[in-house]
Amino acid sequence: MCTAATYKTKCFYFGRNLDYERGFGEQVVITPRLFPLPMRHLPDLTRHYAMIGMASVQDGYPLYYDAANEKGLCMAGLNFVRSAVYGPCAPGKANVAQFELIPWLLGRCATAAEARDLLAESRITDDAFLPGLPPARLHWLLADREQCFAVEQTAEGLRVLPPPCMPQGPESPLRCMNGNASEGRSHARHRWKTTLVPEGYPVCSSATVWRHRQRRQVP
Repeated sequence: MCTAATYKTKCFYFGRNLDYERGFGEQVVITPRLFPLPMRHLPDLTRHYAMIGMASVQDGYPLYYDAANEKGLCMAGLNFVRSAVYGPCAPGKANVAQFELIPWLLGRCATAAEARDLLAESRITDDAFLPGLPPARLHWLLADREQCFAVEQTAEGLRVLPPPCMPQGPESPLRCMNGNASEGRSHARHRWKTTLVPEGYPVCSSATVWRHRQRRQVP
């Protein structure tokens, strides 16, 4: 099960796992500030924030699974196969292809707040990167040390979902939680901020994790 999470104590951490039975040529990829990133429907990014993350490089273009930029803004894509809906370009919107979303946001935005503002006027399109390489059906976790939110585009449109949120119906199968907020407390050593898991999987709270650790006496 692919999962992304943030963790904040005195420092800020962002991470994810890639739970597949095989690899797709992914590797650690650094995109320097002046590396040109062509865009399908928007101006090319010729100057942007540098970023590092896991990507599969195709035709010289970094197809990022997840990445963080030099300002500390982080983003990861997770499977959202049953519910993600992309479409053609929409008038008056910043139309960004699915595979461009991570480098576009991390290249332009220094903070999660800036990314939220940019997403408010955006639409994710169904452009294939190459023939035979269709867009992956994803939703995303985006975070910096100040805030965190999930991004999804369904038949109802593009939505930004801040934690705490645990929609249960089939119309919104996203599972997003803030353990501290849902429990009304935090722990000095283990302050889970936000976790995003794929649709169709149960979610446990930070208190459940904490009790499990106490029972096992894990240091």
